[in-house]
Amino acid sequence: MIHPKKIKINLKSDELRKGPTASVLLDGGIVITNNFELSNRFKPWLDYAREVGFSASGVFAIKFENGISGALNVYSNQIDAFDEHETSILNRVAKNITNAIENLYLKAQKEEALFLLKERNKELKIIYEISELLIVTGKQIGRASCRERVCLYV
Repeated sequence: MIHPKKIKINLKSDELRKGPTASVLLDGGIVITNNFELSNRFKPWLDYAREVGFSASGVFAIKFENGISGALNVYSNQIDAFDEHETSILNRVAKNITNAIENLYLKAQKEEALFLLKERNKELKIIYEISELLIVTGKQIGRASCRERVCLYV
């Protein structure tokens, strides 16, 4: 089992920012490493990959319009596990994940806007009711203060 705390990714470290995941987070796109043993960019994680039995990985960008990004990492215990067909399928999966997350975000924004609209509507209804009350009271008392075609009855 992979323990994420054992995998260090640091976008500011010269050594760690060259790894597959950091590269995707910084530049987007896809990074396929079909043999960890032969990859210089995977050296910082090679011992851990051996420990958990992984030989290859594919890292796929998850990028949003607001600039936030993430990565889908897929590991294999097989060397050369990621051919063109596998890569294409996994890239579509990453895009589907991106779309799903964006849709959840848009849904949350829509719900927040609807909530604020309902709250504003309640406020306006109260203002309207108060203004109606002031007008009725003013008609009963018969005094008005007018300024620029707006009258407040007291």
